[in-house]
Amino acid sequence: HGQQVAKRLSFISGSIQHISCLGGKEDTYVMLNTIRGLCFVNFGKPTKDLKGKDSQHSRKRRYNRDLQLAAREGQNPRIVPLEDPCLFACFLGQQSALIVECPWLKALRDVRQPLHRKVYGLF
Repeated sequence: HGQQVAKRLSFISGSIQHISCLGGKEDTYVMLNTIRGLCFVNFGKPTKDLKGKDSQHSRKRRYNRDLQLAAREGQNPRIVPLEDPCLFACFLGQQSALIVECPWLKALRDVRQPLHRKVYGLF
């Protein structure tokens, strides 16, 4: 599972903010959240490779195709890219999760001005 999880986390850059686990009778679920998205892993099921049509397209097209495949329902592990920063995510129960996001505009508005700023190269 580790190799596939590492590949999927490359689609949602940033360090892992929180790990949430949910154990059931048959399956054990883990949710990893970064500031850019979520990664769901079911350790009770086998992992799936990202397989698509091999082509000579650009690196960006392959990346976008792989991102769409990794976000598809039924993938294990599955990623969910988010538009706004994810501050916190955890399981609440078998069928529910809590996800706290902050819109980028609000996050940027709350950033303080620098105490001192030096501009180099200008007279």
